Order: sequence, then structure tokens, then C-alpha cells
Amino acid sequence: MNMPPEIQRAMKMQVEAERKKRAMILESEGHRQAEMNKAEGEKQSRILRSEAAMQEEVNKASAAAKAAESEKLSRILESEAEMQTRINMAKAAATSAESEKIQRILASEAEKQAAINRAEGQALAIQMEMEARCKALDNLSASLERSGAGAAASFVTADNYVKAFNNLAKTNNTVIIPSNPADVGSMVAQAMTIYNQVSNNQVVKK
Repeated sequence: MNMPPEIQRAMKMQVEAERKKRAMILESEGHRQAEMNKAEGEKQSRILRSEAAMQEEVNKASAAAKAAESEKLSRILESEAEMQTRINMAKAAATSAESEKIQRILASEAEKQAAINRAEGQALAIQMEMEARCKALDNLSASLERSGAGAAASFVTADNYVKAFNNLAKTNNTVIIPSNPADVGSMVAQAMTIYNQVSNNQVVKK
């Protein structure tokens, strides 16, 4: 069965119109989806830019905080180093003062010990000299007690007297001399008189 041409044309036109309608709908939906995608893309881009800017500010703030903390730590370390330096200087000064004090004490003790040693040495020398003199006097006394020793002692005393006077005469010292220096016999007689007096006194004491 064949349809009339008018109906066939009408059906074709209806089909064509339906196709165009669907095409227009699809195109419209495509444009709308594209706009939506574009808007979503711009939205996401703005969000990302905002988040990036916010992160950048956070990073700047964090960097500034770290820099401030680092500067604070540096000042603290510098202050501690300066304080330690002052402590070390004070310790060094105290050590130097203590060392100087110890040196003065040691020097004083050394000087004191040296003075003690000198005094002991002088005392020992005086003691030895006195002991030597005592021994010499004891020997002399023992010799004088022997027979014939008196004449020898008298001669030695007179000889020493004359020699001592001659030595004094050769110097510039001011001395007391006998009234007649040329009279050697008078000087010997005086010396013998002194010796005899000493000898007699010793005999009387015994």
C-alpha cells in the first residue's frame, strides 16, 4: 500500500523537524555543559589561586616567624657568649690575683726563711767563734800554768804590744800613745806590768 505523496512529505518534514529539534537540544545542552564546565573551571582556578595566595601568605608568615625565632636565638646565644666571656675574664682576673697573692706570700716566706737562715748562720758563726776563743783561752791558761810558761807569755805580750803600736803608727787613726813613744823599754815595762797584774789576779782567784 502506497501512501499519498503529501503524507509522505508531511512525514519527512516531521522527521526532519524532529531531527533538527534533537540537534538543537543537543547543541544547547552542549553549550550549557561547556558553559558549566567553563564556570567550574574558572571557579576551581579562583579557588586554586586563592589557596595558592593563602599558602604563600602562610609561607611568608612562617618564614618571618622562623627568621624572628632565629634572630631571637642568635641574640640569646650572643648574650650567653658575652656573659661566658665576662665570667671567663673574671675567673682569669681572680686567678691572676690569687697567683700574684701566692707569689707575694712565697716571696715573703722565702725572704723570711733567708733572714732566719742568715740569723742562724750568724748565731752559729758567733757560737763557733766564742767556742774557738774559749778553747784558745783554755789552751793558753793551761800553757801558762806550766813551769817556764810565764816568761814566754811575758815576752809574747810585750812583743805583741810593740807590734800593735807600730801598726797603729802607720795608719791615720787617732790613738792614745805613751808620753815617750821612742822609749821601747818603757812600753815593754808597761806591758809586763799589765801582764803581771793579770797573772796575780788569776793566782788570787785560785
